[in-house]
Amino acid sequence: MKIRLFYFGVLFLVSSAFISCQLEDSIGESTNFWDSNALTKNKLYGSVHTVVSKYMNYIGYIEFNREGNPISSYQTAIGYGISDTSTMSVEYADGKQVKYTYVPDTRHPSIKTITNFEYGNTGKYIPQASGLFSGTLSLIPSLSAEYSETSREDYIFYGSELWIVKAEKGLPNDTTVVVYSGNYPSSFSNRSFECNRIVYAKNGMILSYSVLDKGSSMQIVYTFLPDSKYELLDNVVTTDLRWENQTYRLYSYNNHKDLMEAISDDDWSERYTNYTYDKHGNWTSRKSYYRPNGTQSDWEEYGSTTQKYTYY
Repeated sequence: MKIRLFYFGVLFLVSSAFISCQLEDSIGESTNFWDSNALTKNKLYGSVHTVVSKYMNYIGYIEFNREGNPISSYQTAIGYGISDTSTMSVEYADGKQVKYTYVPDTRHPSIKTITNFEYGNTGKYIPQASGLFSGTLSLIPSLSAEYSETSREDYIFYGSELWIVKAEKGLPNDTTVVVYSGNYPSSFSNRSFECNRIVYAKNGMILSYSVLDKGSSMQIVYTFLPDSKYELLDNVVTTDLRWENQTYRLYSYNNHKDLMEAISDDDWSERYTNYTYDKHGNWTSRKSYYRPNGTQSDWEEYGSTTQKYTYY
């Protein structure tokens, strides 16, 4: 569900996160990073109620509850006279997300995915592989199952191992085995990928991890900047183990810890300038540039993004 064409704001990071937690204070700070709310994880300041993002032909909206977690959103792409809108809504119980509804196209509202969540693995942080290859490996406290009308994933502990058993239409079709060290996963793998060398900070934030795509023999190592509050990518190194080719992607940030550049030596690179901010410290506009072929091409302007906030 995350927009991968071009990142243009906080909206599409927030809308793809499953994590929901109790509010610890006015901006969701917590001793453990994974027990904090979505505002903190997505570096939003103040008691944000809504965010409207506009970028070229894209419009996005997200609404947060008073606990700082998303309750609804929509994303609209307008092109060739057609408006394509998707929506998301979330329900909570006892501060935890228990139901997630996604409609990929509002022109066909009956086509939707409803995912339910259960919790029972108290004290354990459960890995989510959905963002593994994009540098957004996330953990959900105490998750024990998630299921929809056609699929189900159960998170079952056997000693120091967690088995994530996935079934489609009642038939098991894949199992991910997770090895734990204390309350945190140290490695996990299935028939498609292997993730290991996971390094954590004291507050549970991920400092680095390595993931291998078994099908393509591509190994990617993600390293994050040492920061006490936010996960900020520092660099990504990709190695093709078949040909021993290696590429890199380096990240840099401004004083507000907002992304300035993501530079690749042979792939799409991004640059963001002319940031403006509101009184809470949330950015309200910026210009975007891209370089399609690594360091071998010039920067091209890609438009501007605006974000408008309301607060409780």
